[in-house]
Amino acid sequence: DPRATVHEGYVDDHLFDIWLVACDVVVLPYRHIWSSGVIERAGLYGRPVIATRVGGLEHQAPPNATLVNDDSELQSAMERAYATRAAEDLGADLERSGDQPALNAHGENRSALT
Repeated sequence: DPRATVHEGYVDDHLFDIWLVACDVVVLPYRHIWSSGVIERAGLYGRPVIATRVGGLEHQAPPNATLVNDDSELQSAMERAYATRAAEDLGADLERSGDQPALNAHGENRSALT
């Protein structure tokens, strides 16, 4: 995805906290881990988390976390997070413009579905 970048290496705590606050969701696809400082910090900032159910993460995860068991569930959770953010962005755009979307019987934006 051209919107994504990979940063190899460590960042200081200040920059890391800026990234946490700015992100839409923290994705932690750990394979093996017992505890995670990242999941703790995400919880401190109220950031939504998608994490694999490994080690002690289930007990460490903040209340808004989505825990997954495999890559398929990880993909589905990321797709739901993306759809939620896209819907929020659409709502914010409409609020700024004063327009209201045409909704279908399920409350979905018809124009986004066509």
